[in-house]
Amino acid sequence: MNEQLLEKIRIIHEDQNLLVLEKPSGLIVNRSDTAKEGTLQDFLDDYLGLEYDPESDDPFVQRSGLAHRLDKGTSGVLIAAKNSDALNKLMRMFKERKVLKNYVALVHGEVEHARMEVKAPTGRNPKNRRKFAVVKGGRDSTTYFTKTDSSGVYTLMKVKPYTGRTHQIRVHAVAIGHSIVGDRLYAPPKLLEEDLTKFGRLMLHAKSIEFTLPGKKKKLAFEAKVPSEFFIPFEKY
Repeated sequence: MNEQLLEKIRIIHEDQNLLVLEKPSGLIVNRSDTAKEGTLQDFLDDYLGLEYDPESDDPFVQRSGLAHRLDKGTSGVLIAAKNSDALNKLMRMFKERKVLKNYVALVHGEVEHARMEVKAPTGRNPKNRRKFAVVKGGRDSTTYFTKTDSSGVYTLMKVKPYTGRTHQIRVHAVAIGHSIVGDRLYAPPKLLEEDLTKFGRLMLHAKSIEFTLPGKKKKLAFEAKVPSEFFIPFEKY
């Protein structure tokens, strides 16, 4: 197991129903046949006392309580349920788009517009099945980008995905001509080597998440501090 990364998982909040974690960049969330290292699901099984059963038809066991996921390179807030009832409620809320997610992204280049709404359907890239792309007939996808800082070479963006498609933010960043720094799949190869030398990771962070549980009036909001490397390009200009 990837002990070094698993040890970096931070518990932001815990109650009888919810476990809110801060995931480090580089940690895989979901176990799979190709995931040879420790995953967040392994951590959750151990923490929640669950026994991995690939034959189980119980969504709580299958998902190790996870209500959603983050890409391997993305850091930040992730929510897990501690029982089946809580998981069902959370998954329904995500499906009905009642969960507000806020990200921070460092992208290549000078972004011209202060705010952008990207509505572009996404799906598997027909030329490379490992990737996703803006494709005709894809699933409806909407992302809101807000420029917060720029050095001319890099731009820091607040990002709000309205939908939650696979690789959505990364694909929409490419669609506006500003790929995310350190993106091994979508950044131009001529920029990627320098990205990884400078930053060593995908520069996408799930900063916060907000929702109100069914039957409750109080909104719950959880936040993971933006890592210091996101501000490196703006320290000297």
